[in-house]
This record gives sequence, C-alpha cells and structure tokens, in this order.
Amino acid sequence: MRQVVLYIKDNSGNYQLTEMFKDETITITSKIQDVKDISKVFTDFTQPFTIPASKENNKILQHWYNFNIDVTYDTDGVITTGFDNRIKRDALLELDYAPFKSGKIDLESVNMRNGKPFSYTLIFYGNTVSLKTLMGDDKLNTLNYLDDNYNHDYNATDIRAAVRNGKFSKSIIYPLISHTKRFYYDSENSLPQYSGNLYHNSSNSSDNQGLAWTDVKPAVKCLNVIEAIESKYNITFTRDFFSNTAFDNLYLWLSRNRGPIGGDEEDGVLKTRILGDWSRTSGYTGFTVSGTVWSFSTVRFTNTFTGQLDVTVDSGDASKVYTLKALDLENGSVVAEATGLSGDETLSVEFIFTGTHQIRFVMESTESISFSSTLEIEEYIYDTDTTNTAVYSTGSISSTEQIIISENVPDMKNIDFLTGLFKMFNLTAYFIDDISDVNYGKIYVDTLDNYYLSGTYYDVSKDIDVTTSEINAPTNYSGIDFKYEEPSTLLSINHKDQFNDIFGDASVRRTNIDKTEIYKVEAPFEHMKYERIFDNNKTSTSPYTLVTSPAAYITDIQWGYSADGEFDGKFNPKVQGSATNTLSDKLKDTNREFDNKVEVGDVVRNLTDNTSAKVLAIDSTDTLSLSSNIMASGESYMILGEYTELGNYEPVLTKPLVFYGIRETLGTNKKINWISGGSAGLSQYYRPSNTNVEGSTTVPPAYTINFDNEVCEWNLTDYSNQNPPKSTNSLFKNFYEDYVEDLFDVKKRIFKVKAHLSMEVIINLKLNDTLVINNQAFKINSITTNLQTEMSELELLNGVDNYLPISLPLDLIYQTFGVYSTYYYSNSIGIASNLSVGDTIYTNANQFTTLSAGTYYQGGGTESTRICEFGGEFTVSSSGVITSISCYQP
Repeated sequence: MRQVVLYIKDNSGNYQLTEMFKDETITITSKIQDVKDISKVFTDFTQPFTIPASKENNKILQHWYNFNIDVTYDTDGVITTGFDNRIKRDALLELDYAPFKSGKIDLESVNMRNGKPFSYTLIFYGNTVSLKTLMGDDKLNTLNYLDDNYNHDYNATDIRAAVRNGKFSKSIIYPLISHTKRFYYDSENSLPQYSGNLYHNSSNSSDNQGLAWTDVKPAVKCLNVIEAIESKYNITFTRDFFSNTAFDNLYLWLSRNRGPIGGDEEDGVLKTRILGDWSRTSGYTGFTVSGTVWSFSTVRFTNTFTGQLDVTVDSGDASKVYTLKALDLENGSVVAEATGLSGDETLSVEFIFTGTHQIRFVMESTESISFSSTLEIEEYIYDTDTTNTAVYSTGSISSTEQIIISENVPDMKNIDFLTGLFKMFNLTAYFIDDISDVNYGKIYVDTLDNYYLSGTYYDVSKDIDVTTSEINAPTNYSGIDFKYEEPSTLLSINHKDQFNDIFGDASVRRTNIDKTEIYKVEAPFEHMKYERIFDNNKTSTSPYTLVTSPAAYITDIQWGYSADGEFDGKFNPKVQGSATNTLSDKLKDTNREFDNKVEVGDVVRNLTDNTSAKVLAIDSTDTLSLSSNIMASGESYMILGEYTELGNYEPVLTKPLVFYGIRETLGTNKKINWISGGSAGLSQYYRPSNTNVEGSTTVPPAYTINFDNEVCEWNLTDYSNQNPPKSTNSLFKNFYEDYVEDLFDVKKRIFKVKAHLSMEVIINLKLNDTLVINNQAFKINSITTNLQTEMSELELLNGVDNYLPISLPLDLIYQTFGVYSTYYYSNSIGIASNLSVGDTIYTNANQFTTLSAGTYYQGGGTESTRICEFGGEFTVSSSGVITSISCYQP
C-alpha cells in the first residue's frame, strides 16, 4: 500500500503537509487529448477525496466551515487570512514522499458530524487546466505588454514607413487589407476611374487615386500576443511550436470596429493619445505611478483611492471636441468616461471596493489637439483616519494621434485566442512538473504529432490483469468538420455562393461508415479570401505586359477587403467638354461656365490621353488653374469630384482575423501609388496571405492556414489537381491527417484493461509514452490510477499495424573489458556476420532505443551472434548506425 502525501500552499506561500485518512482512496485520471473529443486539451484530475478535519488541516484550510471568519487581502490583493474556496490553491502530490504531480486543490465541501467538522472534500487538478481559471473572461485588451511595447504614433509619415518595413522588428505591420476602399490596378487609367486605383505613373502621378495612410490598419505578430499572455499571467510556454515556421509570420489583424481606426468612415479617423509620462510635482512619494499607468490596490473598509484628471487645452484648440476615458488595464474596463468635451475639463474616478487596479487615462478626438494635464491622487486610510495626496503632471502634449494597441485588438478572450490556435494547429499542452527537466515550470506546447514522437516505451506485459478487459470502437462519428467563423467579407461570400463551399473550411468524410454524427472542430477566427490583382490594361503599355506566370498581366499586389454589401459606383461628371485654348497648367473652355459647378480639389480628367490633374484655383468663368500641364486645345476632358466616395463597398467588422504577413518588393515601374502628403511610389508592402511563404506554380508553400485544399490565391494554383498531385499543405494535411486517418481505420480499437503498474512506471509515465503488451504497441488515451494500490485502469489505442519488429542479439559486447552487454539488430539481416556499415544497433529487443555513439568490441559469442569469427570492433553514430567494422585476424 503506497502512502499518498499532499501539500497545500498556505497564505504565507509555504507548502504545508496535510494529514490523510489511512484508508482513503485517491484515484487520479490523466488524459492529454481524448480521441472522443479531439478538439480539447485535458489534464490530470482526481475524483473527489477527503482529508480529516484535524487540527492541522483546519489550520491549513482556515476553518473554512466557519463562515464568520473574514477573508482579508493585502494591498496586492493576496489573501492574508481566511480561505477563499473560489480560488484554487497550489498543491503537490507525492507517492511515498517521491515527487509525483503538481497542480491545484479545489475545496468542494466540508462534511459535518454532530455539528462539528469531520472531513474536507477536495479535488486535485493538474496545472494545465488552470489556464482557463487563470485567464477567466479576460480579453485581449487587458494585455498591457502590447501597449508597453508596441504603441506608436499615427500619422502619414510613420504609417508609410510601417507599410513598407513594419515596426518594432516586424512585430507590427500594416498589411494591405482595406477596411473600406476597393483597390484595383489600371495602368491605362481607363474610365470609370475610382479612388482605389493603385497604379503609380512616375511621370504623371495622381494624389487622388491610390493608397492613403488611413486606408489600412495594423496587425500584431501572434507570437507577441503569446508573449503578452505570458507577461500578464507570469507563465512561460515552451517554444517547441511557437518557434515553428508555421507560426513565425502569423499575425492578428487589429480591427476592433468597422471602417477606419476608431470609427465608421463617416465619423472620421478617431485619434487617441495616452496621457503620460506622469511626473510627480508635489506631495506623497509612496504611490506607484510609472510611465502612463497608475497602479494600486484597495481593500474595502481599509483604504480608498480617488483620482482627479485636469486637462488644459491650448487656446487655439479650445473649440475642438474630445472624449476623456479612464481605463482599468487589469480587466480592460472603462471605469470613467466623459464625452462631448471642449476646452478645459475634469474627469474623476473613485475606488472603494477590494480590488487591484492599473489605471490609464486617454483622450480621443477626430481632430488633433494640443494640451497639458495633471493628475491628483488621494488615498484615505481608515485605521489611522489619514489621507495621502500627490500631484502628477504630463507637461505639454502636442498631438492626439497615436495607435493604442489595447484599443484596437479584436473583442476576444485571451483563452479563446489560445484555444483558436490550438484548434488550428492541433496543439496540445501540459505543465512540466519534472524538476529534472530543463523546462521545469513551463507549459509545453507542440503539435500532437510531435508530442507523441517524443515519448518513450514501457513494456508492461507482465503487469496486465488478463482476467477482464473491454474492447470498444474509438469513435461514433462518420466524419469531422473543420470550420472557421461564418465569412462576412465580399470574396469569401462570393466563393460560398459560387461553389457552395466555405473557403478554408474542410469536411472530412469516411465512406461505408454507418454513423450519422459529425464531429466539429471550430476555430474562433474569421478566414478571408485574398485577391491577387490583374492590370486592367491588357496592352503593351502595361508594366506587366511581359508577365505570363501564373497568368498574363497579373500584378505583384495581393490584398484583402473587409467589406461587403452594395457597390457604390457613382460616376457623375460635373462638367464635360473640350479645351478651346492651350495654356500652361490651365484648362480654358470658352463654351463652359466653371464657377458655379467646379470646386478647388476637383479632378480634371483628360479623355484624350488619360492624364489627370487637380483644380488649384477657379481663375474665371471659363478658366481653371491645374496642378499639372495636361490640357491642349481640342482635347476632351471631364471634371469629377474627389474619388473618395466612389467605387467602394460597405465596410464590415470581421471576427478576429489571423493571416500570414509576407513582404513584397515591387519593380521600378510597378510601384503602388501612395497619396498621403503628395503622390509617391511605394516599392514595398506587406501582403496578407493564407500561406506562410510565396511558393510557386510547381512547389506549394510549406504551410497554409486553410483547413482544406484551396486554390492558392498568389500562385493561382490548385496543387491537388497537378500531375502528379501535390499536397497543398493545409492545416488538415500537416497537423490532423495522420491522427484522424489512424482514428478512422477499420482496425482501430480502444482497449480498456487493468494493470498493476510499478511505482517507477506510475511516477515517470507520460501520456505520450507507448505501452508494449506482448510485443504490441499501444498509445495511452487515458489512465486512472488508485494511488494507494497502484492499480490502474487504462484506455489504450492500438496501432493499426502494431506488432513490434523482431530482433536478434549481439552477445558479449563491451567498451570496458569485463563489462559485457547484449545489444540487438533487425532479424531481417540474418546472422550477425551479415551486419554491415549502415545497419542500426539497438539497446533493447523492441528496438525502441538506438545504441549511443562510440566504439564497441566483441570478444566472442556463438556463430549466430558474433560479427567476426575471431572477435573485432565496430563504431556507431549518434543514431546507432554502424559506420565501420574491423575484424581481428587469428
């Protein structure tokens, strides 16, 4: 009978040894990814068990049965007295005082007898399951790390640089995903002309058509979101998967609202500025105000905090309207807000209930405002009836144009972001509680396939109880649907209408299976179909006239469109006619009257040579001053209002969107027309992609985030239809296929058996290990162990062809003379003298582990077990492969 030892962390942070019932049965169940629920990651947990309500245990659990005992907290929100059963406590399990599991204890109930506590009912959970508890309902906007590292100025100059090169070592990019404007490419400038034409004519460029800095929104690298989660919750994920090339350039689009940043198109661009850096100018020195954040904790009836923000607006901006907000970064909430303000204003906050807070103040406006601000903080302390006060100042702030990451992240829970990645890439996770592991204390994350590859083998043939067992079908499903959120954008909806299929989703079906239920793996992200643009100009004047692959006249520009609805294609010229005179930088038409119809800023379009210019001034009824010299006598023209409202669809708010960001470099005459601050050619940009690299028409990209085979938007290629067919490297193909194909195999079974496992196996067994029973290999689906009796109930999955290879022995092998070992090789080789360079030597008959690198000697053996008749030596590589053999002569 094994002794189970339980330690629970107390309010002082120390692990305390609990007293246990001698006859209490504790069973612990372990599973990592159940074949019956493949989209979820599990962890260790026990059935409810009891410990006595002894004097020592009552002290550890703080007499929880007595509801009159108050629970108190320090200023950091940490419990100092009492026991809050709403929060799981750190705990350790040992077997005979040997380390076994670390995790959390959940206090379920107290069992009373004759009005006195008799026992406590507890459940032990492994650390991985606590992720959901740890994160709760916290959303992405609570990840302060993103603000601290990636907030940046928002203006035409900075955003142009970010569109070309990204920011913060590519942690932030501005991908070519339009929130409103419809992009296209027409090097001929044929009619009708709209504002989204990306063609750049270096000799006659237009600042009316092309890419403006307000047309795009930023994106943050998903790895940096992972780092932000680690920072917030003080956890560390291993980089087994998160350093994988499948994840390296995956980004999350920062779009929290439809249309431009901060609001709908008609509302204008909302400019935001964080108030800070705060500098103390007078008063109490003990407050924690660092950079832009005021941090503190309150305990009800112990202390309260108030803060008063005073904003002084420069006189020239006194009429401009703005909003003030106080944000609590601890939970992402807005604790105070004042709208419709102008001139000098005040915003106040008060905190009286128990809690931990990180307060940041921001100003929002559709206009640039210069201002200064002060913050007065006051803490009232009940016990001493005293008040601490301090005043902080920001000094002058010259602009309200700034990107605050937390205000632009999608409305999504942190745990849902993680879960979405796990479902996309079939990831699994567990807490590393082996103190000898170099990653001790971290959370292991990798693909399920890689997880199983790293396991070891245990031969438990002699431990199996053969008296009873049960064999079940592994699944009752006839197929699996892999799905993203319902599409809301134009191209994805058109794809669904045209092909009766949702782009990027996959439906895996198995024929000849008489089951009706379909399992669903649903990622909480939207999936966008992208477009690689063609030049509308199909003549020799096109910059892409020599391009033939993957199609003629295709550009190097790919974009995404976060819009749908009705096409707004108004094209109503204000004036049409022909120039009657040739004047430098002028349009003169004596047959027309311009003064009542034309405005400064309108566009004059030369219909004879397809050039354009802006109206700079209305000189007279029949004469206009233009931004460039485009008109000559007799040439036809039309005058249009600005293109901004033309040629677009309605913006939509997508669900959270992830994509690969790929930087493209454009040729000299193939640049994108940049129209903020005058026209200029843009030679680099980040294109959104569903594949991680470019690939080619013959070589598919290594990874795609389509669940299914889809035509590659960049290469316009369906690799599965090539001869011979090639894999599109979809999510299903790369991360699910082996597991699912094996699961649906006709030979697949779940075996339920009992085993009396040794103490060594119980302590060291991991769920990616393989159990060998009578020379057959089985993976572990779940294991439930009675810790006292060491009797385990196992759910095992057989391999489809799971008989292990047969081995032959090599006797009397040594490195140190007199210390002999037996090693093994495949029986397909025959007698030992047939061994040659390139064959593999193993340390066990099941061929689980290869022999370590080195030189080995053989001093004898039988005819069938010796390599050389008179003895000899051989060397092997680190993978156990023979690299040389030398036989001795008599």
